[in-house]
Amino acid sequence: METNETQRQTIRDYLLGDLVGEQQTQFEERLLASDTVYEELVMIEDELIDEYLHEGLSARERESFESHFLAAPEHQEKLRFARTFTKYVTAEGPKYQLATDERVAEEPPTKISRPSSRWFGFLPIRNPIYGYALTAALVLVVVGVTWLGWRNLNSGLRDPGRVHSVVLTSGLSRDAGDESKPVTVPADTDTLRLRLLLDQLRHNSYEATLDAGGRTLTSRSNLPKEVDNGQPAVVLDVPARLVPAGDYRVKLGGVNPDGNREIVASYSFRIQNP
Repeated sequence: METNETQRQTIRDYLLGDLVGEQQTQFEERLLASDTVYEELVMIEDELIDEYLHEGLSARERESFESHFLAAPEHQEKLRFARTFTKYVTAEGPKYQLATDERVAEEPPTKISRPSSRWFGFLPIRNPIYGYALTAALVLVVVGVTWLGWRNLNSGLRDPGRVHSVVLTSGLSRDAGDESKPVTVPADTDTLRLRLLLDQLRHNSYEATLDAGGRTLTSRSNLPKEVDNGQPAVVLDVPARLVPAGDYRVKLGGVNPDGNREIVASYSFRIQNP
């Protein structure tokens, strides 16, 4: 069993694209099966973004971060949010500190300083430093909620536009073969809808990861279920701009009633030029 430090390094290597072949496959199986591993992966994503913004990555790590980590749209969104908040703190932090220092300097040494009620009268806080900290925290909450709302609006509730549907059969099935299914996507397509066929729908919910050459492009959870010509399937919508000509693989995971995750199937397809 990996130590905590070894697991952290494994996750960093995965996020930076340094895990390949069997190592990558084994880790992704653990990722789908363990909420703890997934939660740690999310934390390490934030750490990598923070190190990137503060020049804490080595030259090689920085190159991997930009070429591999940022290839995922959700990572780009997290970086934009972190950069915006860092700029806010950098710009406003010195102002708060200067205002506090000036108040302290203006007060006579024998007088007990009381914070002005102008900014924090509505809060039960007597120390202006805590008031400034709380204000910054409130701003972070507002910005975070706004960002999450925008993200949800632009993912699950977004108008898919022109949809091109493709039915895929699992490559884990013996009679399905290992060859990638050729797919031609019309040039005016906005969304590629992948209907992932299954023998049965035996999990509470399904989640999928789309990758190309070992690089994760997007991940989705709580996928819709349907029946396609009498056969159960789950549906994965992918923005057409994410899948130019090339080879792709969808890894489908299922969530059991006890909350545990397991690999369900794998689907391979090849986008051809129209």
